[in-house]
Parts: sequence; C-alpha cells; structure tokens
Amino acid sequence: MSNELKPIYILDSFAMLAFLENEASATRVQTILAIAQQGGTLVYFSIINLGEVLYNRA
Repeated sequence: MSNELKPIYILDSFAMLAFLENEASATRVQTILAIAQQGGTLVYFSIINLGEVLYNRA
C-alpha cells in the first residue's frame, strides 16, 4: 500500500441516477468510477443512497 493520499469522493443518489440514466453529469461520475477501479481514488456510497436509487429505478 502506498503512502500517497488519494482523493475521496462520496457519491449520492443524484449522482448515481445521473450515471445510470446517462444524464449530463454521467460522464463525470463515469470518470470517477473508472479512476477508482484503477485504484487512483476512493469512492463511497451509502446504503441509504443505494435504497433511493433502487426505489427510483423500480
């Protein structure tokens, strides 16, 4: 594990819905998720926000 500090993003349901529905800010969220997948940043998403996304997508 490296000692460098990584940026941290906390995504909310609005950001995730924008990503899933390909809205204007979807590109920004996609970029953050891609960087996180490569280990370049940390991303947090709460269980409450997950519930909101699932509710709105049902």
